[in-house]
Amino acid sequence: MDLPSEIGIMVLPNATLFPHTILPLYIFEPRYRVMLADALSSHRLFSVALQRPDRTRETPSEIAGVGIIRASVQNKDGTSQMIVQGMTRIHLGKQLQAKPYRVHQIEIFKPKTINSAIAEALMGKARELIKIIFDEGLYPGAELLKKLPASEGDATLNTQASDSYQHFLRQIEQLTDPEVFVDAVGGTLLTSPAERQVLLETPEIEERLKHLVHFLLAAIQRARNTGAK
Repeated sequence: MDLPSEIGIMVLPNATLFPHTILPLYIFEPRYRVMLADALSSHRLFSVALQRPDRTRETPSEIAGVGIIRASVQNKDGTSQMIVQGMTRIHLGKQLQAKPYRVHQIEIFKPKTINSAIAEALMGKARELIKIIFDEGLYPGAELLKKLPASEGDATLNTQASDSYQHFLRQIEQLTDPEVFVDAVGGTLLTSPAERQVLLETPEIEERLKHLVHFLLAAIQRARNTGAK
């Protein structure tokens, strides 16, 4: 994958851009309007980094996501609605520019070796938990997914829950690549920024899957304890 050596960074307190997912964004800050315009006039790449929760000043997490702008519509007031499709993880290097928006040197954050047997077992466990979540209505958005009509010809899982329950489960069953699986499921179902960031910055695929299973189990337990239906 060819990426520029440096890229603009949007720092947000609660958003994570995973590969293989779609992220809708509302662009209203003047600096990010400039960043969007610059991206549209060049490589159409847009990076989103989670604000580090342990810092009061704006500080992006070192591992971020980068995606390509699939659609952008400018409103009359100068704000924009855009959709970014995640491409890969990146490691943020030296900051090269602060204004009008952050620009960092970047390099691709590559995954580490996969043990296929372990990964397959963890994916199977995650699928079981996903079915429990939807069958029991234990997770935010689960009921919404059940009620929405299925879209055809779209192989990308997205953060807006645009596919029906059954279509979602069929997609999950068809995903055989562990890295795509964990990103698609985590990017679609996990709502905690901290949990999403853990998945984003864990280099070992098996460890990502273990985290995913743990987070899904914890979500089920929390929902059952509070009587969520």
